[in-house]
Amino acid sequence: MSYQPPSLRARRTVIPVEMAQPLPAPELVALTRLALCEDCENYSNGQCRLFGCCDKTVSEKVKWALSQCPDNPPRWKRFRQLSGNAGQLETNQ
Repeated sequence: MSYQPPSLRARRTVIPVEMAQPLPAPELVALTRLALCEDCENYSNGQCRLFGCCDKTVSEKVKWALSQCPDNPPRWKRFRQLSGNAGQLETNQ
């Protein structure tokens, strides 16, 4: 590693491992998403043909708060946690 002045070293941020993991969506949101997926023509044998980039099943993808349906337009969108237990689905994607 090359030398960096202290001012540049101090700006680096270390992200804890638990923050690097996907944020979970509430169970009701995940179940609603899964029901939407099961009615989709791109859903087959627990997989979405549109996600395509990994081996995660749809039942895993719908559990991630920041996951979004890859269809155009999306059948379901990202979930943002607001204050307390309130949350909302993003609509301005």
